[in-house]
Amino acid sequence: EYGSRGLEETLTTLDSKGLYRVGAGRNETEARRPEVIDVKGKRIAYLSYSMGGDNSAFEDRAGTNAQDMKEIVEDIQALRDQVDWIVVNYRWMDVLTKEPNFKQTNLARMAIDQGADVVVGYHPNVIQGAEVYKGRPIAYSVGDFVFETETPAADQDSAMLKVSLRQDQMKVEFVPVRVKDALPKTLKDSEGKAILQEIEQASQQFDQPMTSSMVLDLKDKTPVVPEEYDPDSPFVSPEEAETLTIPEEQSVEE
Repeated sequence: EYGSRGLEETLTTLDSKGLYRVGAGRNETEARRPEVIDVKGKRIAYLSYSMGGDNSAFEDRAGTNAQDMKEIVEDIQALRDQVDWIVVNYRWMDVLTKEPNFKQTNLARMAIDQGADVVVGYHPNVIQGAEVYKGRPIAYSVGDFVFETETPAADQDSAMLKVSLRQDQMKVEFVPVRVKDALPKTLKDSEGKAILQEIEQASQQFDQPMTSSMVLDLKDKTPVVPEEYDPDSPFVSPEEAETLTIPEEQSVEE
């Protein structure tokens, strides 16, 4: 919102405070760079991609890391044998409904196919559902912590995804959040349960819905394959999409 200069100032502030960041940079190389963190002897890599448009980083301009399928594949494959876990974040910018569109499901599942362990989407002020795809969690949109409204005091619901890792298990939990007066706060009791119920209800559209709290067996990588695919459906796995006749604007190569 404040141009490349504003972004550069933000990056400098984060760096000066020792805060990790990913998905933006002073140039294209920095924006694409993963953040790899060592935690209790395990290496966790974070990647983040944005529907950049005019905000994408270039060689001589600060910006965000654009969602380019070829580069996403290259990034995950380059990290896969170097780290223990890979987390991929997607910042969506389209006007979304509670049903993820083809680009969302395609990019999210493609990341899992390439070796990502967790995929989380965010930014639209709509909470979408979540699924378990090939034994790995995908949260399509957990909302945002910053909202632009004509009435700043308006409440907005959001969420966080809490992930606990063991050698062969992953526990995933949604943490309900409400943004009020520009401050995000976690919710409990009935208000928090209402957000969790909204997520679980939106997740029922998937073959393997993700609940608000569940434990995944990481040794189970069996694909969940629907009996039939509808070429016009947004819920098409990347490998199956290659065999389908898909309109040019929904091509897997996008």
